[in-house]
Amino acid sequence: MKLTFLTVALMLTGSVHAGDIAEESKKLIERVVTQYKEKGPNGFLSAAAKNGPVMSDKSAKDIIDGLVQIEAMCGKPVDHSIKKIAQLSDSVTSVLFIVNLEKCPVFFRQTIYRTKAGNVVTSNFNLHTQPEVIWPSNVIFPN
Repeated sequence: MKLTFLTVALMLTGSVHAGDIAEESKKLIERVVTQYKEKGPNGFLSAAAKNGPVMSDKSAKDIIDGLVQIEAMCGKPVDHSIKKIAQLSDSVTSVLFIVNLEKCPVFFRQTIYRTKAGNVVTSNFNLHTQPEVIWPSNVIFPN
């Protein structure tokens, strides 16, 4: 079964200080993944959308349905790892991370932005079972 990737604009807020967007990005990913492991797709969505704008019913349903389909094929989340946090500017990071399920990995790509007000916002979010669909090839095959 081939799952198409989902791109969803989500917002996550948190307090940050100048210069630590990479560390705040890591903390944000850790919180979202912990909720996913503890509470499943609904927990993932709750953590991702916390303090953000109300997501449309279709966007929320697409995220949950995608994760439910992947879990039906691959099992529940076991652990995760952050592959790369690329600090693109003082206020933007692109985070590549993996959630290992019982039978296969799921690859994630999240763009995180710090607003002028100091809030951390997820401006773009993708997930897929095939890394080459959402990760740069030089990350997958470095040489």
